[in-house]
Amino acid sequence: MAFEAEAVVNNLLAARQQLITQSYGLLPQQLAERPAEDEWCALEVLAHIPDVYVHYFTQTRRIHGEPGCTLTPFDVEEWKENHPEARSLGREAILAQLAKAHTPIVDFARGLTEEEMGREAQSPRGTITVKGVLERIAGHDRAHARQIAAVREALEKKGR
Repeated sequence: MAFEAEAVVNNLLAARQQLITQSYGLLPQQLAERPAEDEWCALEVLAHIPDVYVHYFTQTRRIHGEPGCTLTPFDVEEWKENHPEARSLGREAILAQLAKAHTPIVDFARGLTEEEMGREAQSPRGTITVKGVLERIAGHDRAHARQIAAVREALEKKGR
């Protein structure tokens, strides 16, 4: 594995581990409790991530095979409408879905050359590379690890 690919893979794996680690220590009722009516509970946060992985992986493979293409953003509002059951899913089932969706991304990244990492596409945020999408996946995991930590803190303040 090339040095750049190794760094990207390590980033993906570390970010995913941070996300998973944040979900441990919460009781089942805490995982399903929203800190506020308009905020997601920890299970809802976790439950949307496998679909985000699939979306970003599709985008990554598209850039790889079709440099210069135009990407579409993940529609979180559509996801919410189509997944009202997210709070009823168990942590272990969601973590299994996370692993199933994350593993192909890591395997794909391991085999990329520097040239392939640099292939570009247009996104709503501007030009992005294969490497940039992979970094976005890791950043997304870290952002949601922080969100789950904030949920935990909010519940603790409520005495839950």
